[in-house]
Amino acid sequence: MELTAAQVAAYRSGYTNGLFPRWANAVNNYGDRTATQLDKQGITGDRARTLLDKRTQRYGDKLRRARSRMIARTEIAKVQNAAMQATIDSAYSDGLVGNRAQKVWVTGPFDVCDICQPLSGQRVPYNGYFQWKNGSGPHGPAHPNCRCIIRMVPNTSKPPQRLGSGQTTDPFRYQFADGWTAPITPVR
Repeated sequence: MELTAAQVAAYRSGYTNGLFPRWANAVNNYGDRTATQLDKQGITGDRARTLLDKRTQRYGDKLRRARSRMIARTEIAKVQNAAMQATIDSAYSDGLVGNRAQKVWVTGPFDVCDICQPLSGQRVPYNGYFQWKNGSGPHGPAHPNCRCIIRMVPNTSKPPQRLGSGQTTDPFRYQFADGWTAPITPVR
């Protein structure tokens, strides 16, 4: 039975829904190769269609799971880096670091991509932007699946001063829900 292009497109859209065009093409190509293999093996008719459907669906599902993981990793990286930038901004606005504070781009220890490799260890002012291939920003991710983070480099000239009174009623001490209170560490 011959199918029109519209029928083939409607049939395959169930397997490629939600995928990038490149990945959708990969699923279509996989389906074509599978159909050719089944034909060479002499498997035709309903049996061939059942096998083709099952295998193509499985491959499409695999790529959708990979895409879901990529989106999750990328969004988590965005949130983590945005939170670190907010922490750096808060430390500056609270006077905990001076205007010489910086942030540094930290890559993974191995298997670093060509986009992030030149950024490794790069420092910019605490409110500055990093520049990478085809983009820039105050923090990562620089691309989907990016594992890079930023860290603050406080550049302090003296240790911080103690703010609390050291008494049990001190508002800068913590008491946990179970009643435990952290001991006071004397500062010299």
